[in-house]
This record gives sequence, C-alpha cells and structure tokens, in this order.
Amino acid sequence: MNTVLEFLGKNIRFFREKIELTQQELADRSGVSRRTIIALEVDQINISLAKLDAIANALNISFSTLVSPLDSTLLYKYLSLERQSYRKLCKFTGYSG
Repeated sequence: MNTVLEFLGKNIRFFREKIELTQQELADRSGVSRRTIIALEVDQINISLAKLDAIANALNISFSTLVSPLDSTLLYKYLSLERQSYRKLCKFTGYSG
C-alpha cells in the first residue's frame, strides 16, 4: 500500500521541473531550505504540513495535488507531450499509463 510520503518526492520533483525551477529557486519561493527540498525529493525526510503547503503554493498547485499519486490522466493534463514522450515519462516516474 502506498503512503503519502511515497508520492511527495516524485511529485515535488515533477512539478518543480515542469515549471523549470531549480531546487534553489523552489527553496527561495517556498521559504523551505534547499537541503530540505533535496531530502524530500529523495524520500529521506519528513516535513511539517505548513512547509508542504508553502511548497505547493510555490509550485502553483494545490496541497492535495502535491500529496496525491499522479495517475496517467493527471500527468497528461499537466503535460502537452507527444504520446511517445508521455510513455517515457510514465516509465521514468513509475506511474502506469
């Protein structure tokens, strides 16, 4: 069974890269340290809800989107990719598509 923590790192990285932010830029926008952003992206830290909310706001997404698994429908919604690129992304992230 998957937990919220298992999705956080993938989701933060996915949405950060989608809007072309570096880890430092996300840290500056959210007020959360770069070290914490890095640790979150590699699933090595727990974080407060307030900090997660700040990260979601900095990424221009809802808190619920940040902490939910991204299914193939949501991935397609957030990206305008050719079918081949979309399948590669699904394979890379581990999401079924």
